[in-house]
Amino acid sequence: MKPALVMNDSAPMAPRRRLLNRSGPAAALLLASSVLPLRPLQAAQAASPGAAAPWEVPGEPLPPMRWSALALIDELLIPLDRPWRQPQRTLVPRHITVHSLSQGDALMHGQVLMRGLRSEDPNSRTGYVSWHFTVDANRVVQHLPVNEQADHADFQGPGNRESVAVEMAAGEGMTPAQVLHRSAFLVARLMRQHDIPAARVVPHQHWPRPPEGARKACPSVLLEGGVPAERWRRFVALAQAYRSGLDKYRPLPPII
Repeated sequence: MKPALVMNDSAPMAPRRRLLNRSGPAAALLLASSVLPLRPLQAAQAASPGAAAPWEVPGEPLPPMRWSALALIDELLIPLDRPWRQPQRTLVPRHITVHSLSQGDALMHGQVLMRGLRSEDPNSRTGYVSWHFTVDANRVVQHLPVNEQADHADFQGPGNRESVAVEMAAGEGMTPAQVLHRSAFLVARLMRQHDIPAARVVPHQHWPRPPEGARKACPSVLLEGGVPAERWRRFVALAQAYRSGLDKYRPLPPII
C-alpha cells in the first residue's frame, strides 16, 4: 500500500506556496519589504557564514508520510528590476552548492535579498550576493528560479555558472535536525530533477575563489577543520536516501 505521500491526480503533492497569496506573518513581511527603502545591505550585516557549533546529521530520513511538509516551498523571488537579478545569465544545473548562514531565518533573508545584499569583494560580477534557496527549521524560501545563475560561490567560476545554491539558516534558535532534513530533502529533489549525482553535491568550500584560490569554510556547521569530512558525508548520504525514496513514488512537481 502506498504511503500518504502519494495523492490522487486531482491533488498533486505539495503545491508550491506563494507568499503573495498568504496571510499572517509571511504576508506581512512581504508587504513590509515592498515599502522598505531599497538601501542595499552589506554582506557582513546579514549573511556571514559565521562559526556556529557543528551539527549532528540525522542518520535516517523522515518517514514518507512527513515528506509533504518538507516539500513545500515559499516563493519570495528577487524582482526582475533589481540589478542583482540577471535572468539573461541562464543556468543548467550540474552541481548543488550548500552554504550556511550564521543569523536570521529564511523569510528575513528573502527580505534582505529583495533589498540587495552588497558583496564586499571587488571580483563580484554584480556587486551583490544572491542565492536560490534559504532553508530554516520551518520552511524553504526560494529567491531565484533554478534556471538563473546566482552570485554565491566563485564569481566567474563554475560554482556560480553551474550550481544551484542552497543556504541553511544555522543561527541561534534553529533546530539542526529540522533544518538538515528540509535541506537534504530539497537537495534530493534537485538531484532527481536535474540528474545530479551525489558527487556533485558540494559545500561552498569546494569552490576556490579567485584571484588567490582561497576556499571559504562554509557550511561551517557541516565541515570539520574547515574541510568536508565525515559530517559532510553523512549529510550527502541523507540527501541520497531521500532521493532513493523519491524514486519509488510519484514525482513531485518540478522546482522552477
